[in-house]
Amino acid sequence: LRFQSEQYVKGLTPPDRAAKLDAIGIQEYLGSKQKNFTWDESFDLMLEFKQEFGFCNVSAQRGGERYQRLISWANRQRTAYTSRVNNNMGRDTMTDEHLEKLKEIDFPLTEWDVNFVELVRYRNERGGEIPWEVLMRKPFTEPDRDLKLWMKRQRRHYRSWIEGDQESEVPGTSYKFVKMTGERFVKLTRLGFPFVPPKQDKMKSALILQTLWKKRFLELKSFREHFGHVDVPKHFGM
Repeated sequence: LRFQSEQYVKGLTPPDRAAKLDAIGIQEYLGSKQKNFTWDESFDLMLEFKQEFGFCNVSAQRGGERYQRLISWANRQRTAYTSRVNNNMGRDTMTDEHLEKLKEIDFPLTEWDVNFVELVRYRNERGGEIPWEVLMRKPFTEPDRDLKLWMKRQRRHYRSWIEGDQESEVPGTSYKFVKMTGERFVKLTRLGFPFVPPKQDKMKSALILQTLWKKRFLELKSFREHFGHVDVPKHFGM
């Protein structure tokens, strides 16, 4: 229990295991072992963290001891947000006031948002590019191993999304997560995310051409859903 608690507090517990620990009350257990801070006190500390690092992704590797308690607090906010989205109106559900405050500071409300912020950082550290080659290396090594695995999942989810398969279940739970949405696709595309190989031969067969047309059509449809029109800028996503 001590090891699992330490991993959970540091944000190192895989999402499926974190969901199971949440279900049996790990947060209440951790809360009983730590000094109780008000929501506003933790929010103010998160503001300090953002001023120092430029974003709200707290981790065991950032900020030292001062910000470590924010890891479990941030996890609780995401759990509360998920409860709100799923209409589980219990005592841990996020309030309108808290949601508004978190949105104002661009707090990542889902695990997908957390990884997207890390992807932006990763891209900026590499001159504004996301190299295709990094997704082809096996096995992945530190640093950024988890991020690279997430990037590979986005490619798989993109293919599933194109084929109409949009949801998946977390093994051992009733929780379902959305693989890809039009909004996520647009955000990744604008960031230059490499969904397909840069030099893929598009003339191999009629089947490939049909698939590419379908992909492009769905991309255009998603663009329209997000922006309300189909006037795609010339350099959109570049």
